[in-house]
Amino acid sequence: LYLVMVLSLTSALSYAAMDYGDEAMRDKPRALADKNMAPTQADHGFLKNVYFYCICFLLFFYIGTENCINGWFVTYLQNTGVMTEAYATSMVSVTWLTIMAGRLVCASLSKRYEKSTLTLINTVGSGICFTVLLLSSHLVTITAALVGLGFFLAGIYPTCVADAGQYTKDSALGMSLLTAISSAGGIITPQLIGGAADRIGMAAAFGLLCFNAVMMVVFSLVNFRKNHGPSKG
Repeated sequence: LYLVMVLSLTSALSYAAMDYGDEAMRDKPRALADKNMAPTQADHGFLKNVYFYCICFLLFFYIGTENCINGWFVTYLQNTGVMTEAYATSMVSVTWLTIMAGRLVCASLSKRYEKSTLTLINTVGSGICFTVLLLSSHLVTITAALVGLGFFLAGIYPTCVADAGQYTKDSALGMSLLTAISSAGGIITPQLIGGAADRIGMAAAFGLLCFNAVMMVVFSLVNFRKNHGPSKG
């Protein structure tokens, strides 16, 4: 907590002391300044683009899955009876470490591979790991599945947001709509899974997330075909 406080304070001081370039802007030629300040008509073509909504709903199911896993996978692991409470809790730290590693690897690969390709790999990989997690009853296999799940889930959100940029073209409305639809998944899915867990148990309710995993793969396949099929561009 002290470290967070120190870092927060230094961040605030850095922002306060930062040069935001006002003087440099005033030194620019008037014509260039007028050009930069001229109002431009917003491009709302993405509102009619099926592939934009494809990415939106991919993130809808992704955030719903991620919120459920982050919130309840310790309880799920305890309910399976395969591992102790201490071991299940320690897996939280391990999962977050693999998420950090996954994002770094995905960021590095994004320089060489197309975004829809990375998204497809991540959704398929996370779907496989999630299926293994549900079906396995061995501690080593479950641990490996959790590590793989965190690794593959890590890169989906930033890659999809970057991929959606080709449709929104820096539109504030486009990013707001993308965020709203995807965030709705993080609200609705935990409510549904929580309600199901009260009736059929956490282990069985967790299995319902397989639908989310399948839909993520479906939407990523559609997006991949759009970027690599005959109609590309």
